[in-house]
Amino acid sequence: MLEKKAAVEAAVAEEAESARVAMELRETLLRHRATNQPLGVADLDLSQNPLLMEHYRQIFHLLGKVGARVERFRFYGCVTFNDEAIGILATHIAGLSADNVPLELHLSDCAITTDGFKLLMHALDENPQIGRAHV
Repeated sequence: MLEKKAAVEAAVAEEAESARVAMELRETLLRHRATNQPLGVADLDLSQNPLLMEHYRQIFHLLGKVGARVERFRFYGCVTFNDEAIGILATHIAGLSADNVPLELHLSDCAITTDGFKLLMHALDENPQIGRAHV
């Protein structure tokens, strides 16, 4: 009984931390948007955060809304970063200009399957703004 209670308390604390991280990022992006200045983020490190799907949606929506350029996304170790989350990322990337496409994606130790990986590759392949390597 105590173990179950401790597990529930840990899950509630984890969800609260996830909401806090998402809210802090949201407030920062909205504050910056009010300045009407271009926003460049060298490293958006959300690794090892158990974000909820609604948080991923909010984050990518706001990044698109403020026109932020994120050079490096770090989601490694996010157990909730699954095929649905990478679909949200893929949709975000599909609409980016060449200047705003991220240079790095750190996605190891997530819950992405082959299907999710294919979604991302399709988004990269279909965006004409993304350069192609010539071999």
